[in-house]
Amino acid sequence: KKKFADDGERQSSFVADVMSRISTNTDAVAAAKDTDLVVEAIVENLDIKQKLFSALDAAAPQSAIFASNTSSLPITDIAASTKRLDRFGGLHFFNPVPVMKLVEVVKIDQTSQE
Repeated sequence: KKKFADDGERQSSFVADVMSRISTNTDAVAAAKDTDLVVEAIVENLDIKQKLFSALDAAAPQSAIFASNTSSLPITDIAASTKRLDRFGGLHFFNPVPVMKLVEVVKIDQTSQE
């Protein structure tokens, strides 16, 4: 909205356009069946993250990219639960997001440059 601070109509149009390209779902596995990117942000528990990514790996298209928002667990350990090490990384957003316009992108040795 700040981008069009002086034009309420353009604000509304911009927000509607962005929101039309975002979908949400409470069933992570169902949502993964038709996605290009999965960003996980659940409890910092390795076993739980591995179980989630294992289930997502079975459901998501082979081309889907996976990212964990972990701030304390090794990305390599989380990625090990999938068969897509070349399409796995970490995205760590710093808080507060509106003030800290910074995201850390973490790759593992197997992460593809493409």
